[in-house]
Amino acid sequence: MSKQQLYRIYSGAEYPSRRSIYDGATSTIGQIRAYYSFSWPSGAPCHLVEMFLLDKARTHSTNPLDGGTIRLYAAQLSHLVRFCYKHKVDFIQLSHSDIDALIAELACEQDVRGYRKRNNNTIKSIIGTIVSFLCWIQEKVFTQRPLIGVDTRERKHQIKLVPRKFRSPNGYAVSTSAFASALPNTTTTAKQPMPSAIREKIWEKLVDSKASSNISRKLQGTFSDRDQRDHLRYMHARRELQLILLEATGLRPQELVRIRYSDNVERLRQSQLAIPTLKRREHKVPYRVIPIDRQVAMKVETFIFIHRYKLIARLKRSGILTPLQTPSDTIYLSSETGMAVKPDAAYQEFRRLCASANLDQQSCQSMFRHRFITNMVKLHLIAFVEAPPCKNRQMMTESDYRTILQKIASFTGHKSANSLLHYIDLAWDELDAFSSIYDVKMLQDSMRSICFKINEFRAEMRLSREHTKYKLIEEFENKLSEIYEIASAIPKPNRAP
Repeated sequence: MSKQQLYRIYSGAEYPSRRSIYDGATSTIGQIRAYYSFSWPSGAPCHLVEMFLLDKARTHSTNPLDGGTIRLYAAQLSHLVRFCYKHKVDFIQLSHSDIDALIAELACEQDVRGYRKRNNNTIKSIIGTIVSFLCWIQEKVFTQRPLIGVDTRERKHQIKLVPRKFRSPNGYAVSTSAFASALPNTTTTAKQPMPSAIREKIWEKLVDSKASSNISRKLQGTFSDRDQRDHLRYMHARRELQLILLEATGLRPQELVRIRYSDNVERLRQSQLAIPTLKRREHKVPYRVIPIDRQVAMKVETFIFIHRYKLIARLKRSGILTPLQTPSDTIYLSSETGMAVKPDAAYQEFRRLCASANLDQQSCQSMFRHRFITNMVKLHLIAFVEAPPCKNRQMMTESDYRTILQKIASFTGHKSANSLLHYIDLAWDELDAFSSIYDVKMLQDSMRSICFKINEFRAEMRLSREHTKYKLIEEFENKLSEIYEIASAIPKPNRAP
């Protein structure tokens, strides 16, 4: 049984105004982007955690869609709150042995397949947030109680920390304190690009899902048979576009649902897409404009001007949207309300797709981003290899790599090119697998177009009825002709691989 979530986000919460004791003037403290309410498993409010999250919101990112960094703190503190509730112990009554017991519970918890739910690094991150929370309680609330800290001769603490030193990325020595745990660091590797075999399984399952999808009973009672079929097409088209944009643009999963409709209507005609750039501290989310393949632009236009347009009209006819109500200014809209889709909804769509495909390997939306970035680096390396003076891997300099990564960062929304350094080795390793180098970009775009056309036809065949099969066969022959023309345009390698 899944555990009930203990926290909930509220958007647009404002600090109250205050009156100066000197001149009586009223001033507004400001506005935060989101506020978290937090409760115990019994449903009673957990005020100390709420106050801690509110304090952290002053210096850490929070937004109404995915909650930002504060959402991570809320999720990690949920483990402490459940532990205290289960063992009937208050925060200020916690002892060193309690934290050890919590670590043991986190390390032993398993998922439905019998694997550990979290590795050692994840547990250490959770304990780090808990330590920060307990230190905050000691500093802000129970200032006289020796709850947590490094022991001295004069002061002994209930939860004992040990001093630690580490070197920051800037090279500075930093002193801090941490909970001494017997858990060793887990050896982890960076996420790899989406493997082709996994990608194909996901696309195949997307095609199968069109025939097996259904709509809620509420909408079944509201929509006509034709509207229900159109609604299923919208839901499938939204899932399809989700994979297309993840694969073709390398955007972050959270950026996907925030792509604005008004920013892209004109740009799509020029084969461009404006994507909001997250992971920035600016109050107003910036965006980047990137060129996209014409086939991808046409897919987005089809979704906007056919599926999205019909959804809005359908929801207004059924009374779910009033005639004067304006849907959200995003390309993606909820099929139930016509409002913006939350990042978690898109995540759940992808998770269900992977689960139905019975994937044993790790698979997540961000792996499409890693695949895109790796391909981008490959293309730029090929340009260096082919252009005079025809450099090879041994001749490439740090300046060459910086030039490449700086260009790619403008596409991917990375603030620093240093974040892309590990993609250099991934790209060279993939290029070394080929004995000949040719126009990979054109080959990839052409094959992507073929896949889109085949998947589109297969999905329509699964949903269509018997009396339309002859028409579909004729359309299939036309699509095969288009595919043949695309395949004929693929450049041949100079020598056999």
